[in-house]
Amino acid sequence: MSRKARYPVTPPQDEADLKSYWETLKHCASPDHPEISETDRRLIRTLLNAFQCGLPKLGMRPLSHFPIFKPHIDAAIAAKNEPLLACLTFALFIAQQFELHIPPYAAKVYAEINRGRQAANNRDGKSAVDLVEAWERDNGATLSSRSPISQIEACARSIDRKESTVIKALRVRQRG
Repeated sequence: MSRKARYPVTPPQDEADLKSYWETLKHCASPDHPEISETDRRLIRTLLNAFQCGLPKLGMRPLSHFPIFKPHIDAAIAAKNEPLLACLTFALFIAQQFELHIPPYAAKVYAEINRGRQAANNRDGKSAVDLVEAWERDNGATLSSRSPISQIEACARSIDRKESTVIKALRVRQRG
């Protein structure tokens, strides 16, 4: 079993910042929170600018779903509806997290699916035990895991398997 992390983990300081933004936006978007502080307003504006234009210094691209939200953001700004603006920023924050994390995860899943398909296509569907038994019938011989190596090699060449596979199949047959 691999001990290597399957997917990259967010560094603790970045995770703390993300949780802080998450909690602030959730709090500001709440209908029970009528007043938004100046600090929270600056955070919302900064995040909206980042989602619209990206932050090249941090490697953040503009959010591809931003144009869908743009008319609603403009309307919320015009109406000075800060809780709605916070709610839209919160939705964009969630969309940004999806855009960031879903593609690598999906690529990993598709790679595993394709690897499984390839492995299934490479199998010929014939069990080594069945092939050994067919070889025994054709050659009038009975093999066991203690048979001479020359017979095992001849069987392996004939059924297009490795000697170790033939020996393993013989052991499985003896147990069964």
